[in-house]
Amino acid sequence: KQGEYLAHAQGSGRDFVVLKGSTARRVGMPSWKSFRSMRQSLEDDGTLIPNPDGSDTLVFTKNTPFASVSAAGAAVLARNVAGPATWVLEATNQTYKDWMESRLPQIADEE
Repeated sequence: KQGEYLAHAQGSGRDFVVLKGSTARRVGMPSWKSFRSMRQSLEDDGTLIPNPDGSDTLVFTKNTPFASVSAAGAAVLARNVAGPATWVLEATNQTYKDWMESRLPQIADEE
């Protein structure tokens, strides 16, 4: 959650999936460059629509896969983001980056 934007996501194979019902910033920041055209495509195809609750947000109409956590973060926050440091795990309040780093020893042990 950042400000009034609340998005839920999960890893799925190589994709990072923002879940249906997540909200996103409606108007992009002036300095925003990364993934801006991708975000516009999501609005154009109806994946992101004005929130029916009347708030100044957009809402995801379906589960939406992204190739990276940064692309997902940019789609939600409508600005340049460092995705791994932006997404936070609800259960632990860890950033995605910190969570991934904490899993590296476990992954190495499994290989």
